[in-house]
Amino acid sequence: MKQKPDTKNRITTGLLAVFLGAFGAHKFKLGYRKEGFQQLALTLLSCGLLSAISLIEGLGYLAMSNEQFFNNYVAGSRPWF
Repeated sequence: MKQKPDTKNRITTGLLAVFLGAFGAHKFKLGYRKEGFQQLALTLLSCGLLSAISLIEGLGYLAMSNEQFFNNYVAGSRPWF
């Protein structure tokens, strides 16, 4: 059964990226465990300086359409930007 684009998924993931993205929460939500741990390691190793990456990703998620988000990150398995 084919999934369809879901607004709730995009908004939830975007908000996770904005507020908890430094810990990789949005990556884990999308099922990207390896990238979630990478995000967490980047934050810890840079003492939080690179946590802005997740803010940029979150704003990008919120700015794109449901179809774009679904095609890129759910169906397309694109873990970064």
